[in-house]
Amino acid sequence: MIEAKDMASQLIAAEEARTAISPFSDSHSDIDIETAYAAQWEFVQSKLDAGEQLTGAKLGLTSRAKQEAMNVAEPLYGWITSGMIVDYGGPVDRSSLIHPRAEPEIARSCSAATFPHPPP
Repeated sequence: MIEAKDMASQLIAAEEARTAISPFSDSHSDIDIETAYAAQWEFVQSKLDAGEQLTGAKLGLTSRAKQEAMNVAEPLYGWITSGMIVDYGGPVDRSSLIHPRAEPEIARSCSAATFPHPPP
């Protein structure tokens, strides 16, 4: 099975090169949820190490229909850092993105005390 650090390294390199990569599950069908979340955290940690701040969390696959289509049993979550946020009305540098898209989101501002603790 691919290691979380290897997955994170590939994600970081792809982002730096602005290059899309195939889903890891295409070539590593044995990835479990713990490894996937560990890789996600390694990726986020690289952002924090570069000076970004942890600013929020995001849920994904919240509808049962989408979960069934993606073969998952529960919503997924991810972390948002300060480098992922654009000020309201501010310009978006599309050249810094791999596949620019607009997706509506519902957000709520919270104090740091309301965030769950990220993985170690």
